[in-house]
Amino acid sequence: METKRQERLEERFENEWKGRNAENCLWWDGSWWSWSRLNSLALHCEEKLKEAGFEKGQRIAFILPNSPIVIALSLACWKLGGAVAPVNSRSGHENLIETLRVLDPAALFVATG
Repeated sequence: METKRQERLEERFENEWKGRNAENCLWWDGSWWSWSRLNSLALHCEEKLKEAGFEKGQRIAFILPNSPIVIALSLACWKLGGAVAPVNSRSGHENLIETLRVLDPAALFVATG
Protein backbone atom coordinates (compact mmCIF):
# COMPACT_ATOMS: atom_id res chain seq x y z
CA MET A 1 0.00 0.00 0.00
CA GLU A 2 1.47 3.30 -1.08
CA THR A 3 1.27 6.25 1.29
CA LYS A 4 0.30 9.55 -0.29
CA ARG A 5 2.68 12.40 0.53
CA GLN A 6 0.92 15.25 2.27
CA GLU A 7 1.32 18.72 0.86
CA ARG A 8 3.58 20.92 2.98
CA LEU A 9 2.17 24.23 4.20
CA GLU A 10 4.59 26.37 2.20
CA GLU A 11 3.71 24.36 -0.93
CA ARG A 12 0.04 24.97 -0.26
CA PHE A 13 0.72 28.71 -0.02
CA GLU A 14 2.61 28.66 -3.33
CA ASN A 15 -0.20 26.72 -5.01
CA GLU A 16 -2.75 29.27 -3.75
CA TRP A 17 -0.97 32.36 -5.03
CA LYS A 18 0.12 31.07 -8.46
CA GLY A 19 -1.96 32.82 -11.07
CA ARG A 20 -3.43 35.18 -8.48
CA ASN A 21 -0.43 37.49 -8.02
CA ALA A 22 -2.37 40.74 -8.17
CA GLU A 23 -5.28 39.56 -6.01
CA ASN A 24 -5.53 40.69 -2.40
CA CYS A 25 -4.71 38.08 0.20
CA LEU A 26 -4.52 39.93 3.52
CA TRP A 27 -5.38 43.22 5.16
CA TRP A 28 -2.62 44.80 7.22
CA ASP A 29 -2.21 48.22 8.78
CA GLY A 30 -4.88 49.91 6.69
CA SER A 31 -4.14 48.44 3.29
CA TRP A 32 -4.43 45.28 1.27
CA TRP A 33 -1.44 43.07 0.51
CA SER A 34 -1.44 41.16 -2.76
CA TRP A 35 -0.25 37.58 -3.02
CA SER A 36 2.71 38.87 -5.02
CA ARG A 37 3.72 41.37 -2.33
CA LEU A 38 3.54 38.74 0.41
CA ASN A 39 5.43 36.22 -1.70
CA SER A 40 8.14 38.80 -2.47
CA LEU A 41 8.60 39.38 1.26
CA ALA A 42 8.77 35.62 1.88
CA LEU A 43 11.40 35.19 -0.86
CA HIS A 44 13.41 38.07 0.61
CA CYS A 45 13.26 36.44 4.06
CA GLU A 46 14.33 33.11 2.57
CA GLU A 47 17.31 34.78 0.87
CA LYS A 48 18.38 36.49 4.11
CA LEU A 49 18.07 33.27 6.13
CA LYS A 50 20.22 31.45 3.55
CA GLU A 51 22.82 34.23 3.63
CA ALA A 52 22.91 33.96 7.43
CA GLY A 53 23.68 30.24 7.17
CA PHE A 54 20.28 28.90 8.21
CA GLU A 55 20.08 25.15 7.57
CA LYS A 56 17.52 22.38 7.36
CA GLY A 57 16.45 21.22 10.81
CA GLN A 58 17.18 24.52 12.54
CA ARG A 59 14.61 26.68 14.29
CA ILE A 60 13.80 30.34 14.30
CA ALA A 61 11.94 31.99 17.15
CA PHE A 62 10.10 35.25 17.04
CA ILE A 63 8.50 37.64 19.46
CA LEU A 64 6.42 39.63 16.99
CA PRO A 65 2.85 40.83 16.67
CA ASN A 66 0.73 39.09 14.03
CA SER A 67 1.81 40.70 10.78
CA PRO A 68 2.94 39.94 7.22
CA ILE A 69 6.53 39.46 8.40
CA VAL A 70 5.43 36.58 10.64
CA ILE A 71 3.83 34.85 7.65
CA ALA A 72 6.83 35.59 5.42
CA LEU A 73 9.39 34.37 7.97
CA SER A 74 7.38 31.22 8.58
CA LEU A 75 7.12 30.43 4.86
CA ALA A 76 10.83 31.09 4.34
CA CYS A 77 11.83 28.92 7.28
CA TRP A 78 9.56 26.04 6.26
CA LYS A 79 10.80 26.21 2.67
CA LEU A 80 14.36 25.79 3.96
CA GLY A 81 13.32 22.78 6.05
CA GLY A 82 13.27 24.55 9.40
CA ALA A 83 10.78 25.00 12.19
CA VAL A 84 9.12 28.12 13.56
CA ALA A 85 8.57 28.88 17.23
CA PRO A 86 6.41 31.91 18.06
CA VAL A 87 7.21 32.99 21.62
CA ASN A 88 4.87 34.88 23.93
CA SER A 89 6.61 37.95 25.39
CA ARG A 90 3.97 38.12 28.12
CA SER A 91 5.09 34.84 29.66
CA GLY A 92 7.52 36.64 31.94
CA HIS A 93 11.25 37.24 31.83
CA GLU A 94 12.36 33.97 33.45
CA ASN A 95 9.99 31.82 31.42
CA LEU A 96 11.02 33.59 28.23
CA ILE A 97 14.71 32.93 28.87
CA GLU A 98 14.07 29.27 29.69
CA THR A 99 11.87 28.82 26.61
CA LEU A 100 14.58 30.26 24.35
CA ARG A 101 17.22 28.10 26.04
CA VAL A 102 15.18 24.96 25.35
CA LEU A 103 14.32 26.00 21.78
CA ASP A 104 17.93 26.83 20.92
CA PRO A 105 16.88 28.86 17.86
CA ALA A 106 19.31 29.69 15.08
CA ALA A 107 17.81 33.19 15.07
CA LEU A 108 15.46 35.25 17.20
CA PHE A 109 13.33 37.97 15.63
CA VAL A 110 11.82 40.67 17.83
CA ALA A 111 9.75 43.78 17.24
CA THR A 112 11.30 47.16 17.90
CA GLY A 113 9.82 49.53 20.40
